[in-house]
Amino acid sequence: MTSAHRAESQTTNASTTHVRLNLSIDGADYDIDLGAPFDLAIPVDFDGAQPHAFGLPRAEARAVDAGGFVGDTRRGGSCNCETITINPHGSGTHTECAGHVTRERITIADVGRDAFAPCTVISVTPELATHGSSVDSAHVDDRVISRASIEHALVALGERSQDLLRALVIRTLPNNASKKSAEYTGT
Repeated sequence: MTSAHRAESQTTNASTTHVRLNLSIDGADYDIDLGAPFDLAIPVDFDGAQPHAFGLPRAEARAVDAGGFVGDTRRGGSCNCETITINPHGSGTHTECAGHVTRERITIADVGRDAFAPCTVISVTPELATHGSSVDSAHVDDRVISRASIEHALVALGERSQDLLRALVIRTLPNNASKKSAEYTGT
């Protein structure tokens, strides 16, 4: 895979800079507006509702309080400095690779660190797990993302998706506001 890129910066007014990135990948040209990202993540709200799974503790951010230092300006500290405790599998959107579901402990760092990686985003609806699925101990109401649902979503995108299949982003459906505080423990 060969690629070239060029970034352009234009100031549209005194306070806004508009940046576009032009990429050429294997002879196909792509234009990316860096000022208009498409966010798929569910943000972690340390003080409010957040997704919860596997009975894991909630994500939390706690001001550092060490000796005479207080890491909270609301409590008289000189700056905000927090210790963050989080388990991404239990309290938010996270990035995975094959190591999440295989016996090999493959990590994202093992599979590549390109600053820009062409990717395809698909949306799938998790299906009820059945006996004979790849899930060893499926509960009656467990849901899985099946190989068939991934293949179906890729076919629906057509050939163009194959050009950008260096990385795959899987968005699960349905997407509604309740997902921001969904309880997945026991599922």
